[in-house]
Amino acid sequence: MSKVTIAFLSLVVGACLGSLLLSHTPTLAQSAPQSIPLFGGKSEPPIPPISVRMNGVTIGNNQGTFVPLDGLECHDCVLADSELTYAGGSFNLPNLKLRGNIRINLKGAAANTQTMLALLQQAATGEAPGPPPNPNTPILKSARVKNTVTGSWSSPYSGQ
Repeated sequence: MSKVTIAFLSLVVGACLGSLLLSHTPTLAQSAPQSIPLFGGKSEPPIPPISVRMNGVTIGNNQGTFVPLDGLECHDCVLADSELTYAGGSFNLPNLKLRGNIRINLKGAAANTQTMLALLQQAATGEAPGPPPNPNTPILKSARVKNTVTGSWSSPYSGQ
């Protein structure tokens, strides 16, 4: 073989090896693998943080008052004859007063949690599960508060 042929083959081999070595990301520089939830399901939903802050507000005393609890921080507030909505977000209600008819519409993650707790309660008592809930329909709970109740309520998770 001539010196030109050997030089040409050396150039080609060097170019190929250089290309392979320079285009590869070192193992240490690669990102860590993401954890894969068991059975391929999605991870838990994000919890919205506190985004609305109020003090000393009285809400209610009329029908049709909707109070979203998700993201609400309300110090020394009063909820009277109110309809609440809750979908699983953060809330902080220090020194809250409740009175009258209080209704809550559970939606999203909150409704799913309520359904799971009901299923577990049925299983614990030996009851057969009832019919499945209607998809994307809030769960309505209500209470008649005869005497004003004062207390502090907050969600156990503060959001992200």
